[in-house]
Amino acid sequence: MKIIKISTCLVLFSLITNLAWGQQIPLYSNYFFTPFIFNPAMSGSSEVTEATFLHRRQWTGIQGSPETSAIAIDGSINNEKVGWSIYAFSDKTDILSRLGLYGNYAYHVKLSEKVLLSGGIGAGYINQNIEVSAIRAPDLNDVFNTITPSRGSFDINIGLKLKITNFTLGFAAPQLLSQNVTYASKPSPIIYNLIRHYVASSYYDINLQGKEITLSPTLLFRTAQSVPSQVDAGLIFKSKKYGFLGAMFRSDYAITVNAGINLSENLTLGYAYDFSTSNYSTAFGSSNEFMLTYRFSQNQDYKKLEKEIKELEKKINVKQNELNDNDQPIDEQTEEGTEKLEPSNTGNSNNQYSKNKSYPSDYLSNHYGTKYSPGEPGYYLIAGVYRNKANADRFIESLAADNIKAKIYLDSDSQYFYVFLLRLDTYIEADEAQYSKLFGQYTGDMWIKIIK
Repeated sequence: MKIIKISTCLVLFSLITNLAWGQQIPLYSNYFFTPFIFNPAMSGSSEVTEATFLHRRQWTGIQGSPETSAIAIDGSINNEKVGWSIYAFSDKTDILSRLGLYGNYAYHVKLSEKVLLSGGIGAGYINQNIEVSAIRAPDLNDVFNTITPSRGSFDINIGLKLKITNFTLGFAAPQLLSQNVTYASKPSPIIYNLIRHYVASSYYDINLQGKEITLSPTLLFRTAQSVPSQVDAGLIFKSKKYGFLGAMFRSDYAITVNAGINLSENLTLGYAYDFSTSNYSTAFGSSNEFMLTYRFSQNQDYKKLEKEIKELEKKINVKQNELNDNDQPIDEQTEEGTEKLEPSNTGNSNNQYSKNKSYPSDYLSNHYGTKYSPGEPGYYLIAGVYRNKANADRFIESLAADNIKAKIYLDSDSQYFYVFLLRLDTYIEADEAQYSKLFGQYTGDMWIKIIK
């Protein structure tokens, strides 16, 4: 019995030691969409609250090969200044299994209009388990007397993220505490060491058609003490309307192909397949990963739009105060061949500009947005703002049905599509056209966007 007991300990110790010398944090092929799993500073980066389910089966040709399931929820609060995420996983390799639960917090600081710095910390609990019932031994009592099959430990992850315009750089240290999990001390110690990992990641978003289509080259480097380093290099093509397609090379491991389809505006189904580059790829079998993501709402898009509108309103109020303080009279002369246009009753009661001022009969047609190149300096009369260009095009078609000409302007900072009716040279003219509802020709809401 004693020989069996010692032998069992040695076998278990060998298995645990071998695993400890490999990458311990779960390996995913779709981590581009859930980077907060290994870097808590990435929490709240997606601008919407979303939940993701992942299931991965690695090396199907090997008995007891790694199998991982995970669920992650990510969101932000306080106008996206604070990001949060919750991540739970189940990871099983042969007789060894782990259950983990983490909560992540990130704080995002806007250093300038184009630079964002984020810091994050995650705290969690990992339960390490040895499935004793799967061990083959003449007398299982020897196994039970030797080890405590289930052990738990607390863990901490930390991370940083720097975003400069469309470039994102991240650094993280999962399993920061690097704790030892002791299953037995006699007759010989059986210890599982949670190795501290280091992960550096980067990607650059190349926006095509605004943000409707994005091409993102990615690079990730991971390493740990006494563990061979690994480099991932990939390319992800994303379409907000249809889904995503990508490919990635992992050093000394595999080539991965990713694909996903948007089942609806809120639901995306993804799949990844690993083509092993190992000499034993035939024996290892295939590796498959499934991903299902649900976006709870698009409220953040509207919040961003509301924020921009408020900023525009502040600028308008400043200009309005400047005009109210100006005692110079407005030119009241009427030129030959012109007709006087009176504002509609929908205008601002405090607005006096059009009551005594006459305009040429072709005044509006000379200032239609269709006559100008979007982005020229001036005062733009905006009738709608859209995240999706197709929606902006449909709005223009509806305006054309009412004989109102409009054009689209893509804002390079916000990446929103502005539908503008007029482009004017002075704020007074723009303010006049806004509050008079295009002198009675348009009943919808409008506001002024100033482009310098």
